[in-house]
Amino acid sequence: MQEESKTLFSPVRKQVQEVVLARVQQLDESLKRPLKIIEQQMMLMKNTKDQLEKMPYGTIQAI
Repeated sequence: MQEESKTLFSPVRKQVQEVVLARVQQLDESLKRPLKIIEQQMMLMKNTKDQLEKMPYGTIQAI
């Protein structure tokens, strides 16, 4: 019985491992892209904030 079940489920297991896991990895990568963009934007905003805080009160200049 165990040998038969291995024979029957082996192709299914292989299909799941190849197709489903590849899709999960693709989805994981697609979710990481927006996070990288958000992190870059946060870094730019922090740099702008730091520049503004270093300016003397009443200063008008481009950042």
